[in-house]
Amino acid sequence: MKKDARRLLEGLPVVDAEIARVLKIKKCDIVGSTKADPSNCAAARALKREIGSQARVFLSRTYVKVGKRWQRFITPTSISREIVAFDRGAHFEPGEYILNPPSTGQRLDYKRKSGQGKKQGTGTSPKARHVTASVRKMARQ
Repeated sequence: MKKDARRLLEGLPVVDAEIARVLKIKKCDIVGSTKADPSNCAAARALKREIGSQARVFLSRTYVKVGKRWQRFITPTSISREIVAFDRGAHFEPGEYILNPPSTGQRLDYKRKSGQGKKQGTGTSPKARHVTASVRKMARQ
């Protein structure tokens, strides 16, 4: 990994996961989990149970501590929906979920080509961005 692409979480480097991981969230993970707490929600507790390490689960990204670094996964939409429901007071549904590694364009070391993704001269004004309220904070990486 390039040095300029290095990110830190709690003082440890963050690296992109290379392979997908199946996560089985059970009722025992849901009992005792905490709303709006990325390190103690049902998904984070399931990861801790399965791998015996720390985890942080956000709406878009999931981080799993492996040794002296954090692996970064993409939080699936199915878990994001459960997080929103749970943080707002509903029940988290147990089940099997797949944490995928970041795609090429989502990777920490991805560099966009010059001019790529820029829309110029379209004549439209920018759209308002909706931010989901009453849920945990977003991950910044």
